[in-house]
Amino acid sequence: MDKLTIQADVSCDILLSDKIEELCLYISKIVSGHHVFIVSDDIVAPFYLETIKYLLMERSVAVDSIILPHGEQSKSSDGLAAIHRFLIKNAASRHDYILNLGGGMVSDLGGFAAATYMRGIGYINMPTSLLGMVDSGIGGKTAINFDGIKNIIGAFHSPLLTAIYPEFLTTLPVCELRSGMGEVIKYSVISPVFSNMLSGEFPDIELIMNCCKIKKRYVELDAYDNGQRKILNFGHTFGHAFESGSGFELSHGEAVGLGMLAIARFGNHIGITPPDVGREIERKLISYKMPTDYSKYTDLAAYELCHDKKNDGGLIEMVLLEDIGSPIIARIPIEKARDFLCNG
Repeated sequence: MDKLTIQADVSCDILLSDKIEELCLYISKIVSGHHVFIVSDDIVAPFYLETIKYLLMERSVAVDSIILPHGEQSKSSDGLAAIHRFLIKNAASRHDYILNLGGGMVSDLGGFAAATYMRGIGYINMPTSLLGMVDSGIGGKTAINFDGIKNIIGAFHSPLLTAIYPEFLTTLPVCELRSGMGEVIKYSVISPVFSNMLSGEFPDIELIMNCCKIKKRYVELDAYDNGQRKILNFGHTFGHAFESGSGFELSHGEAVGLGMLAIARFGNHIGITPPDVGREIERKLISYKMPTDYSKYTDLAAYELCHDKKNDGGLIEMVLLEDIGSPIIARIPIEKARDFLCNG
């Protein structure tokens, strides 16, 4: 078992093991004497829910579960209300725990439910997607979508534990693996020590742990996303706009991939990013059979930029690359970014 500990506003462990029993034993020690409420979705639950419940109940943990429809439609005020009603119905106390068993949607939604129920209860993430293992399941950003706007309502609330079981990836569709690769490629272009580790193959345990180490570093530097942690948003400003503008037709990772490509080209357009950086990002996306054409999303994405959380008085913070492994944070007039999207 590999273990990392994030020392930020609160201590959070990241455990990676190829033995599901080992992870559930660790979880049972954390929650001992309290009730666990598992949040999952209708794709993940048939594969893993009963196994996790059995392994926890075998260790005398009281467990109940709620299964939500998969997809971004559940990451909403309705999905949040469903979890709150479930907790109230089962008399969940401030000392009980939520366990999020699923991908990024489940960890974002379940984490926000934990942040808001009784002003905050503890929770654990058990990500079943590559995206969750390397990014959304770590670091305490929780959120829901509202009125079609991505992650517009949320809170910082760190999990007590992120338990990573790479075998979950064996049942993941290739399209979901590609979605996770958007975040893996992001790490490979913002980190100078990671840039040559991608081979065109999907990640193994070592690659997942390296991504977690990069995420840990930035969360410890800046738990509340006020400074250096914003570098982890590389590709996300345009990416979230593409994702929302596509009506969530694009997966998060695909949208981030397109966002990275667009921001590299925008950086070149304003004289900051060398042209070979965009070509290298495009090569990486192609090697994982991810989309590289964002032209049909640009008009709607330009509109969505106005609702970005980083919009401040007509300026928007964007992460640009001076080179591979050399990210910077810049404040850009939002009209300049919108004009680039609309006119190239």
